[in-house]
Amino acid sequence: MPQQFGRFWLHEKVGHGGMAEIFRASVGPDPAAYKFQIAVKRLHPHLISDRSHVDMFLTEADVTKFLDHPNLLHVYEAGFVGEQPYIAMDYVWGVDLARLLDLLRARGSRFPADLAVYTAMQILRGLDYIHRARAPGGEPMEMIHRDITPANIFATFDGQVKIGDFGVARVSFLEPREESVVLKGKLTHIPPEVVSGDPIGQSDDLWGLSLCLFEMLTGRGIGQFMDAEAIEMGEALPAVPAIRSVNPEIDKRLAKILGRALHPRRKRRPPDAYAYYRLLKAYLRDQGIQVGQEALGRFVRNATGAKDPGAPPIVPMEDDFEQVGYHAPAGPSMTQRMVVGIQIRRRRIWPLAIAVTAVAAVAAWLLLF
Repeated sequence: MPQQFGRFWLHEKVGHGGMAEIFRASVGPDPAAYKFQIAVKRLHPHLISDRSHVDMFLTEADVTKFLDHPNLLHVYEAGFVGEQPYIAMDYVWGVDLARLLDLLRARGSRFPADLAVYTAMQILRGLDYIHRARAPGGEPMEMIHRDITPANIFATFDGQVKIGDFGVARVSFLEPREESVVLKGKLTHIPPEVVSGDPIGQSDDLWGLSLCLFEMLTGRGIGQFMDAEAIEMGEALPAVPAIRSVNPEIDKRLAKILGRALHPRRKRRPPDAYAYYRLLKAYLRDQGIQVGQEALGRFVRNATGAKDPGAPPIVPMEDDFEQVGYHAPAGPSMTQRMVVGIQIRRRRIWPLAIAVTAVAAVAAWLLLF
């Protein structure tokens, strides 16, 4: 029987982690009569007395309430039922990428390359949006998800791809600068320079996305190539093998794109999500590959054995980067802002250097005479 939780009815548990559990839920006085279903995520009871866990849990709601994009799970509200905090969000009629990869490995199969690239492109759309997002007052959020892993990517039965779980996301005005050096997320999915002590950046999310694409194309978990314990002890850095050494069937051009995205040096990688997206889109176009939402939905249904997923009718999404429902925040991207900032600083430095040199020359002349 459904369990009542505040004004929600919890129908079945669909997820369970170290911090919270997730239920398929509905809203209203009668659990048998509802117009839509949502997901309710609530903190484990034994963590309620730990303020740090409560704050971390509610950070997800604080971060995502500003966001609205088709490739992100939408959060409706957050609050408390008694002393137990909860978040109400979209219910995903589908499966997370980690579960989907496990199902494929059990069958000895993997993602078709075209669908893997298409899935990665959808994730990049969502990342571009959150990287450029602004708060309602117009202040740049400078957001970093920090946990782009297969467990936090969701594929629906109608072929949509969504990013979820913003529990460790960083927003510039919500997290003190000194905390930006604290490693959060999975060590195997953190780029090597950050493990070495460099500040985190939005490019870290692109590294995580690249590892997701690596797993889809090879059918192998990234943990098989890394020693998490050695990384934690500071005895090793995350390193990813060349993809064609794991799966020789991967197209050379696609392997080159992924190799660039997983380059050990940050500056050699794509500068932002949009640049990365364009590389993958150009690859599909030049190869004459046409793939879209319908094909991905059919693949997900076949892989999971979902005969009648009970999902709402399929809502087609545009193939363009700025698709229907994409409300891009105003202002330049992070990469553009960095470039402009460097140019401004350079323009300021040269006049200052000339002025200092002139003053020094006059002072030296006066001292001589």
